[in-house]
Amino acid sequence: MYGCETWPVTQRMEDRMDATEMRMLRHIYGISYEDHVANTEISIQAGVKEISSFMRKRRLQRHYVGQVCQREEEEEDIRQVTSIQF
Repeated sequence: MYGCETWPVTQRMEDRMDATEMRMLRHIYGISYEDHVANTEISIQAGVKEISSFMRKRRLQRHYVGQVCQREEEEEDIRQVTSIQF
């Protein structure tokens, strides 16, 4: 999911991506809908979380890193200003 933190994603898109991922997992594990196996059980068996939660986490990480970098730049500017002798 390279670059997913920059994608503008709506709730509908997240739902569709989660559904597609679940269909793929069901196909990989050979589980049909007629088997009446819950999606959460399949996710646990596969050891994965919903792709939408992964994307949300990446967006939040990117936002947080951006905030930290911005704060560090501001602090550096403040240090430079306070180090000037009048």
